[in-house]
Amino acid sequence: MRINSISGSIVLLLGLMIESNVWAQQLSWELVSNGQGISNHQELVCVDFKAGSGLSSFAFGATGATAKSWSTAGVDTADYFQVALISTALDTFELSKIEYSERRSGTGIRNYEVIYYRNLDLSTPVSLGIGNVPDNDLERDSAFSNLDILVYPQDTIYIRWYGYNAEGSTGTWRINDASLKIYLETYVVDLEAPVLSTAMIINANQVEMWFDESLDTNFLAVGQFEIDGLGHPSSVTKTWASQGKIVLNFTNVIPEEQQLTLRYNNLTDSKGNTINQTLSTPISYYIPKSFCLIINEIMTDPSPTVYLPEAEYIEIYNPKPYLQKLDNWTLKIGSTSKTIPNCNIDSLGYLLIVFDTLSNLFDPQIDKIEMDMSLSNTSGTIVLKSPSGQWIHQVNYTDDWHTATYKAEGGWSMELIDPNQACNFETNWTSSISNSGGTPGVTNSVIGQSVSLLPLIVDNAFFVDSSQIKVQFNQLISPIFQAQKNQYQLEGHIADSVIYNIGSSYLLLNFNPIFDTNVVYTLSIADTIDNCSGQILEIPQNIRIGIPEAIDSNDVLFSEIMFNALGDGSQFIEFFNRSSKIIDLSETKIAIFEDNQWAPKNILFSEPRLVFPNDYFVLTRSSSNINASFTVKNRDRLFETENVPSISTTEDRIAIVNKGDKFIDQAAYNAEWHSPLLTEIEGVSLERVSFNKAAIDAASWQSAAQTAGFGTPTYQNSQFYESVNQGSDYFGLSSASFSPDLDGYNDILLVSYRLPQSGYLSNVSIYSVSGHLIKNLSQNEYLGLTGDWTWDGRNQENQISSLGIYLIVFQLTHPNGDQINEKKVITLAGKIK
Repeated sequence: MRINSISGSIVLLLGLMIESNVWAQQLSWELVSNGQGISNHQELVCVDFKAGSGLSSFAFGATGATAKSWSTAGVDTADYFQVALISTALDTFELSKIEYSERRSGTGIRNYEVIYYRNLDLSTPVSLGIGNVPDNDLERDSAFSNLDILVYPQDTIYIRWYGYNAEGSTGTWRINDASLKIYLETYVVDLEAPVLSTAMIINANQVEMWFDESLDTNFLAVGQFEIDGLGHPSSVTKTWASQGKIVLNFTNVIPEEQQLTLRYNNLTDSKGNTINQTLSTPISYYIPKSFCLIINEIMTDPSPTVYLPEAEYIEIYNPKPYLQKLDNWTLKIGSTSKTIPNCNIDSLGYLLIVFDTLSNLFDPQIDKIEMDMSLSNTSGTIVLKSPSGQWIHQVNYTDDWHTATYKAEGGWSMELIDPNQACNFETNWTSSISNSGGTPGVTNSVIGQSVSLLPLIVDNAFFVDSSQIKVQFNQLISPIFQAQKNQYQLEGHIADSVIYNIGSSYLLLNFNPIFDTNVVYTLSIADTIDNCSGQILEIPQNIRIGIPEAIDSNDVLFSEIMFNALGDGSQFIEFFNRSSKIIDLSETKIAIFEDNQWAPKNILFSEPRLVFPNDYFVLTRSSSNINASFTVKNRDRLFETENVPSISTTEDRIAIVNKGDKFIDQAAYNAEWHSPLLTEIEGVSLERVSFNKAAIDAASWQSAAQTAGFGTPTYQNSQFYESVNQGSDYFGLSSASFSPDLDGYNDILLVSYRLPQSGYLSNVSIYSVSGHLIKNLSQNEYLGLTGDWTWDGRNQENQISSLGIYLIVFQLTHPNGDQINEKKVITLAGKIK
């Protein structure tokens, strides 16, 4: 199709002249005074408004053009109102609509007919329609639309309103002033053959073709179409040909994911223009599969802007060698799903989905659409699905993927590094390094960076109920994974069924037996589970699992606190499950003593996280930082959660509580409790030396040994001491000598007691051999039957004592008069600078 003339549109106004914003050109008739035509368009002339010879009392006035003597019977060719349009232009116009308002007296006409002519001899009349006039004296608005009357160059069009069936010959009928409007537009002359807009294989046997105009169905036959290797279609569906659409039906199956060529010729449009040569277009057939399209870039927080528009967006990339059409595809963000507006993505092309009304601010060369959705700034899930519900791609993003804090604060997108590794690996996403803050619609700025892929591991496993287990992995499982239920056993019981939902990172295992509470079972996995990049889970896997019991006071104890992490490292808190219970951490939270009161925070986990009897386990905000900074012997006991609160880097008081805020254990710490041997305490944890003393006591804590890397997350503390077996003595020492040099060997002296009865008041002091007081270990302390004290070598002034021999003097008095007085010798050894 070719446009012969494009000039805009014209509104011809009969009556009061008004200003037009289309061309600023218009025609009008002055019905108030004389009915003359007024024109400011030099190529269009309006002939005076006039009345037929059969009418009387024809006049112009304040209410419009009025006349009497209308026919009381049928149409009288002398009884009419008339206007005429004369074109002196070189363009063709289309008269599309006539609007007017008319009114009669009580004895005026009851019907009228509107007719137009091209010749003054009235030899070629064309009726536009008949109007009925109600029997009252009210004003009526009328219109004739979709007229499609062509006004050719040098042409004249006469339009007449014939009134008849008047109730009396003296009855009046008028066209109201400023109400008669005739709309004209430039007429597009079609001089060219139809042009193919889109050709798409819609299923294994049909091809859909869209042209830019309607097709003449009399010139459509199967021999006009051909696909290499398939031949001609068996039939052509012409139902939508008037809309420019046809469907080719093939008997043979169209091969999938092959580049094919569709040829066509001799197609004719509704104006008689024909394609006189054989044309061709490439087409491909594909059934949407996982990763045929990829979520490639995410802008979650566009403010403050760098150089891009302040709008959230995601970018979709087509890695395939053929165009893909998004017709009834869905995008899900969080719990909200919406249909993507119909659009195409070229091979190796990009589509920008803008979650705002600012898409026009992006580069006009970018293919883009708008959707009324939004992204969380910090974390969320984005899922792309085909019309059939097929999972295509998914990203579970977090702003932790940003490489710098200032980029996480806004204005920078997150980009996929390697589209060939499109699984949800946090290591395959990073901040854009483009100077604009992102690369919407073009190749990502981080393409080519190295990607260190994380191994596929079991991240969590727990009972959903007494017969179903959820096994959570750290990555998405391959979409083509097919579970083999006989590869999952729980204490010899084979899984009854295995449920896997495409696009998820977990399995649900169903077992027939009902399992007991607080029994530690072993789940064995021998199945070949892989992620969507082909990495296979290391098998076999033997996973501890069980149904937990309610947590209670002292079931779990503080064990180690890293409150002043080194550099960009993370804080952590270690606990010890001293009970015989399986504990669920989703039933717990951390409380901090703030403003002279306890302030419990959020529940630590939304899903169960199990710890087993005698387990050490760690809570942190970044497990990767802990793994990078320390030796982590039990990585399955390193639990990452944003709900563990930040704690002071100098001193604090914290507690672990259950859902009902019942205290399980509480601890205090202070930077001054670190060993004075340390010149720098950043990156050194405080370890609890014994569980026999309260964790709020300074004597319960000691700096982690240097030989242990200044921290022992997930396993027993380097400074931990068991109670001393003192035989028949009332008092026992952990060793005859100790050396507080942080080498992890005898850094602390543990002094234990076992008494014949409880209730003694104790005074325990350390003296030099010359009799000078060095340290008070206990003053007027009320004792039970057993317990212990620790000495780290510091004197009363908190300084490390000199090397040498010391005396420990025990003075215990009971209310009944019994006394215990003993002395022990201890050597403080080592090389202390």
